[in-house]
Amino acid sequence: MKQLPRAFKPAGMLLILAAGLIHLAAAPDHYEEATYIGVLFSANLLGALLAVLGIYRDELWGWWLGAAVAGGALAMFLLSRLVGLPGFEEHVGLWLGDSVEDYLGIPSLIVEASFVALFGAVVTLQARARALLAQEESSAYRPQRERVGTVLLIVGIILLFIGHVVHLLFFSGS
Repeated sequence: MKQLPRAFKPAGMLLILAAGLIHLAAAPDHYEEATYIGVLFSANLLGALLAVLGIYRDELWGWWLGAAVAGGALAMFLLSRLVGLPGFEEHVGLWLGDSVEDYLGIPSLIVEASFVALFGAVVTLQARARALLAQEESSAYRPQRERVGTVLLIVGIILLFIGHVVHLLFFSGS
């Protein structure tokens, strides 16, 4: 994580913390409308706090967790407004919301998208740093475990997200 510009770490920490705090502020209203969404909002805050800790400690997993938290929230907001979520169908097409908590949706999207973009830059810079390091190594054979682990993590996050969406759309009772 030493190849990152100095501003990336505090920016990432502030962005993911802001995303978590926005969800904390909006959670009570969502517990009333659809309890599972309130629970997910609370989980968002916990994930954001863990991501802040990881980023603070210069751990790449903190960035990955933050991307899962911010990207998942962003995707679920879009789903809720485009096709609806179980017990939350009345918000389809209601982009700006009809309550103070709902008005936080657009600022949340901006913060989450900014974090995801910053995450993309972090991963790209890390990949470049690893590529340069690999070129400098004289060894002809380099274990591929890290690359396989990254691919498995990405696949796992995607499968978790798909499973969650399928569960919400088809198996949650309203």
